[in-house]
Amino acid sequence: MKTLIAFAVAAASHAAEGTLPVAPPTSTQRSDEVQVVNVAGVRAEPLKRYRSMLAGVRAFDKLKPVLGPEAALSFQLVPANADEGAPFPTDIRLSLLGEKTSLQIPVTTDGLFSLPVPQEVNEDDPELTTNQKKGSVLWRADVRSPGVSAGVRRLGDLRLECAANTEIIKTEAPWAARMALGLISLGGDWCSITSGKYSFPAPKRLKAVYITSGERRAELEHWGTGYNAPVGDTAWPNNALVEFSFSPATTPP
Repeated sequence: MKTLIAFAVAAASHAAEGTLPVAPPTSTQRSDEVQVVNVAGVRAEPLKRYRSMLAGVRAFDKLKPVLGPEAALSFQLVPANADEGAPFPTDIRLSLLGEKTSLQIPVTTDGLFSLPVPQEVNEDDPELTTNQKKGSVLWRADVRSPGVSAGVRRLGDLRLECAANTEIIKTEAPWAARMALGLISLGGDWCSITSGKYSFPAPKRLKAVYITSGERRAELEHWGTGYNAPVGDTAWPNNALVEFSFSPATTPP
């Protein structure tokens, strides 16, 4: 069963080009070629369709009242080789482009950005594009509740991130992957699979990762700047905290 879960999740993840993996990467796979669009002389690489990203926003809005009533959703761009210490590119540009749509999307120095509301976008199925080399920048949902300290993540926020990410992936996943995950989750939420592995990025290289709730404490699997969180395990409440211990050479932001 765990092998089937890993295969199905990996297949779905690789179908959504540009996203962070939902499990530790075990091999390098070649992405399908995507047509390049040129705008004002700048090479623009397609990142994700706007309608796919909106599917993640809807999933977040649906689950927010239960998992994180005060949580806010953003998206984040990160270097593909961030685990090797690659800095975020300072010259990055993010645009929403379509036959009738041409919008510049503001990006913070940390790579965070928000989607324009649907009313601001013409219905011509526009695409998010960047001026970065193909495959050099990845995207992820980023959910934060107020009052959570640096170096700590709230489990309910991670569950919301998983829901947003997987809903976006699901819109472009192969039929076989969608069917496999649908069978495993009994037609429910992919993030509810108890034995599934869901990985998340940490801001710095990790020494250890723990999850705590009251007096209960457990160490989580981690590697480099990534870790697995038990988002499908309902024994851990939404207010459980994931705490990072960073490698000596780095400090929390």
